[in-house]
Amino acid sequence: MGAVTLGFILGRTTDHSPEVQPIEKLLRQPEPQIEQSEKNTALISSEEPPFFSVSDNTVARQIQEFSSMSRDELSEESRQLNLLPLEDQAIRTPALFSVWAKQDPSAALTEAKRLKHLKNEMISMILAEWSTTDPVAAAEFYKINEASLFTRNYMEPWNQVSGSSVIIRGLIENGSTETAFQWAETLGNVADRNTALNEVYYQLAAQSPEEAVDLLPPLPGGERDYGLRGIAAAWAERDVEEAINWANTLSSMDREHVLPAIISGLASRDPLAAAQLINYIPNSNHDAAIETVITPWAQQDPMQAANWLVTERSVEEQTYFIEPVLSQWIDRNPAAAKSWVQNLAEGDARDEAVLAYVNTTKSGLESHTELFDMIETGILNPAKKEKAKVSVLVSLAAEDPETAKQAALSSLSGSGISDYLHQTGAQEPLD
Repeated sequence: MGAVTLGFILGRTTDHSPEVQPIEKLLRQPEPQIEQSEKNTALISSEEPPFFSVSDNTVARQIQEFSSMSRDELSEESRQLNLLPLEDQAIRTPALFSVWAKQDPSAALTEAKRLKHLKNEMISMILAEWSTTDPVAAAEFYKINEASLFTRNYMEPWNQVSGSSVIIRGLIENGSTETAFQWAETLGNVADRNTALNEVYYQLAAQSPEEAVDLLPPLPGGERDYGLRGIAAAWAERDVEEAINWANTLSSMDREHVLPAIISGLASRDPLAAAQLINYIPNSNHDAAIETVITPWAQQDPMQAANWLVTERSVEEQTYFIEPVLSQWIDRNPAAAKSWVQNLAEGDARDEAVLAYVNTTKSGLESHTELFDMIETGILNPAKKEKAKVSVLVSLAAEDPETAKQAALSSLSGSGISDYLHQTGAQEPLD
């Protein structure tokens, strides 16, 4: 296949994934100078130690226990979940709602809204189960309860869970493509409507990208823009080179939507290859592209994802994305995550990583004195050091306000104490 170009600003890439090499030939352009953060070479490169996860037998036993319960008993059990230790919630919550979703999805959804943890994930799981058996009923329930079902987290978009997407999949899998289109366009929330339309086109393009393209509205707008992204992601999963060739036939405005979605489609099977293509798209789209890559990458290989962030991305990008990577890594192997953070070379990357680690673990994995020690030895920037301490003490204040007060008085500056007072809602000076 001959090389073609997209006419976009290109940048450097790192050690290549085998899959990205032929793709880069399609995108080859003279390389401009793009400012990057100083490379951080002191990374943990050894294999990550094994981590312990919940065994299949444990989950099976929980499911068997709940399967013998009535709907009223399941309701009562669900009301106790918020009172359990987090590790127990992580096991019992999915097991309970997987059983309840098959028995009475409407009641299960209503009860899932009360969860403090895993709320969005359980709602999405129940909707997915319901949409495979009765997608029309699930779609009607979702449309009526759309506003109350999901907690939309604008500060952490990587945590978003889309209920409309699983409804669309159920409708299309049951042969109701026209119903899926009509339902998506009736959703009240604009972001949710666009997400649903994106999913419609994605599902259609998974079968036939060319036919999905023929269904796109001719003029720019929400449906066309999100449709383009859905088609691009599905097409890239089938054949990324064909997807890029299709992108070459589009207007520059349409390509703005398509290329990040192509990266997203590639990210699900080869996040390293997808990451290496980010600098081939306009700088204004980098954050969106990083988000689509970093989420599956952190699930598959958090060490590799973290290393890429601190060596190849700017400090500003690290600030935004290192915390979700560390959060997933800490969930599966906290010792390895902490070791990686502590062994970074001194500088901005380690400052941001320690701050992210502290923000993620302050809820109980380590004592505030252990976290303070890590902050003192790990963060050089005085402002970030105090910000990290305030974060720890605000969390501590919820459990032990007197200890938090004394630690704040002895370790924070005047501005730090003001920040602490503001975040804790205290009305009186500490002293």
